[in-house]
Amino acid sequence: ALFARLAAAAPRGFEVRRLIRIPAGRSLFDLIGLQVYRVVLPKERLPHAAPGAWLVARIMQAPDLPVRRERDGVVKTRDVRPLVHRAEVIGESLTEIELRLELRRIGDASARPDEVVRAAGGFPAGEEFWWRITRTANLVAGDNDTWHTPTNLPEGPNARSRPEYYAR
Repeated sequence: ALFARLAAAAPRGFEVRRLIRIPAGRSLFDLIGLQVYRVVLPKERLPHAAPGAWLVARIMQAPDLPVRRERDGVVKTRDVRPLVHRAEVIGESLTEIELRLELRRIGDASARPDEVVRAAGGFPAGEEFWWRITRTANLVAGDNDTWHTPTNLPEGPNARSRPEYYAR
């Protein structure tokens, strides 16, 4: 009955395949430990002959990636490098490069993909106007460095989000 009600309220083409119960007192956002992004950048805006390899190296080999955030009139600088799980080139054309960027959430700490790319590349604020950024997955930590979609959680004692997984 619930599936039928959701289907009736959903936009055309949207299909509900599975429902999961979130533990009491938690939100789905609390369970997410890794967010995956697709980032497309125009080569003409990048300063190097091999822009994809250059940018990935700048992200992954950086000792820190400081970003400035303003909230309620207070500006703070925070290092987002510990939140970068992986960066890789997944596509390249004559005019663009395409990156896959995996960013951890640790407690309330998170990084935005535009912050990571801007800090690694030394780009000025506003440069992200030229980029296309799409979140492609929200994942929950599992055993042995595995990640699962929230609707594909393994069963058993390790089927919950645990902060010690995020320290890897």
